[in-house]
Order: sequence, then C-alpha cells, then structure tokens
Amino acid sequence: VNVVGNGEYLPFLDETFNLIINQAVLEHAKRPSRIVKEMNRVLKRGGYVYVECPFLQEYHAYPLDFQRYTLSGLESLLSSFRKIDSGVCAGPSATFGRVFREYVASFSDNLYIHQILKILAGWIIFPIRYLDLYLNKKKYAHVIAMGLYYIGKK
Repeated sequence: VNVVGNGEYLPFLDETFNLIINQAVLEHAKRPSRIVKEMNRVLKRGGYVYVECPFLQEYHAYPLDFQRYTLSGLESLLSSFRKIDSGVCAGPSATFGRVFREYVASFSDNLYIHQILKILAGWIIFPIRYLDLYLNKKKYAHVIAMGLYYIGKK
C-alpha cells in the first residue's frame, strides 16, 4: 500500500488516472455519491471506471454496511459517466448459495457453531454456483443477482 485515504476526499490531483476500479466499496459508504464525484474528479478525460456492488447479499459490516444497489440504481448513481456496459458479476446461483449458508448458520446463536454450519452449508451448496456461467447471461439475471457491475467512460 502506497497511499491511504478517504474515498470522499481522494489525495490525488484532478484527472490523474486512466482507470479507476471500485469493488465492494460503495455499500460501505455513508455518502456514495461523494465517492463517485471524487472518482470523476481524479479520472482523466477518456478514462474508464469499473464498479462492482452487491445487490442481494447478506449484511457484512466491516466496519459498516449501508446499502445495496439494483442495476438501475447503480446506473443512476454512476450517471456522470457514459455507460459502456453493466450487468451481473455474481448471479442468481451465488445469491442462492449465500442465502442458504446464512439460513443454515442462523440455527445457532453460538458463534463457533454458527461458523461451522456456514462452512458446511457452503461446501454442500458450492457446486451450484457454476450454474451462473449460464444464468449470468440471461435477460433477467439482475433481478436476483448477488452482485452487479458497471463500466463507464468519462
């Protein structure tokens, strides 16, 4: 790590980067629009932005977890960029697997047993994720996708 900073006030000059990759960050931000504004500021004209965000995913505070995005919500948040592509990066099968893991684990209040149940359920359900190789390309995959992506250009 060469630079540590706050996404709402990036420690870089205007139009510094040709590419910005933002993965699994915006759901943890109190003001995601401020982060998008900063990304726009530090991105060079003609530069690209790649963003991934969860849609149907369990609460995962580290340290905080504030929101989820639909595909149209993500596109709206990033409307200051010209959309090149958007879609599903973790599909319906991934959603099913994560929900199943959390469901099974919820039967125990004991943290140790909770984690063991989650691991066991994950091993049982894991092969189903390969169905996303097919499902992610389907027209309505975004309706129950675990994660979404957006590619834009300034």
